Amino acid sequence: MTSTESILQSVRACVAKELVLSKGLSRAKAAKVLGVTAPAVSQYVSGKRGGKLAVDIEHDKQNMAHVKKLADELLRASGKPGKNAATLLLKTAEKIQVSEIPKSPSSSLSYEGSRRKYLLLLRDRLEEEQHAASESMRFAQSCEDELIQTMFRQIASDSLRHADTVSVLIHHLEEPESFFDVKLPSKEAVDKMIQQEEAADEADLGPLKARLGPAARLLIESVEADERKHVLLLKGLQRVIEEQKA
Repeated sequence: MTSTESILQSVRACVAKELVLSKGLSRAKAAKVLGVTAPAVSQYVSGKRGGKLAVDIEHDKQNMAHVKKLADELLRASGKPGKNAATLLLKTAEKIQVSEIPKSPSSSLSYEGSRRKYLLLLRDRLEEEQHAASESMRFAQSCEDELIQTMFRQIASDSLRHADTVSVLIHHLEEPESFFDVKLPSKEAVDKMIQQEEAADEADLGPLKARLGPAARLLIESVEADERKHVLLLKGLQRVIEEQKA
């Protein structure tokens, strides 16, 4: 039986090939247009992702007409606010004609619909984070003050990290079985990292902040906030490791 997500994955593979092989885009540019990572585009183009259904779509003239139209729409929409690649992809996937579209029980439809909705939300977020990184870096380059430049470079760097995180979540939601195949580090290694982060956070920068200007104080406070975030993240990982061993 063919799931909706399988159709989405296969259409995405066909569009990736169209963008790279027919339109001549680089894998990085095609990834930006599709809202996925460059390695994902490489797998689509090489046939490692998309499966037999992608091949079936490529051999159907009517289906490929939809794919080519989508590729053109994505290129026109690329970089324009309010234009969402995931929404365009979903609309095209609904037009694709394949055999054995499943008539799933309501519970399966509910799960599939939820997963599709979350994938759309994540792809929206990916576009937003990439846009925020670009805008922050542009603003940093236009600033004359070094402290303000640093502040906006930090925001750009955070947005890129967020985009990377969202890309990984998208990949795992596309292949949900991978959620349960996580290779955890040793508890000893995590304990050591927690100690290091806590030691860094214990440094009393209060007297220094009192002697700095407001912009410099903001930068110090952002570093301290990152240290606290790292400790929370590592302690959460520590609990996951302990629960797995229990």
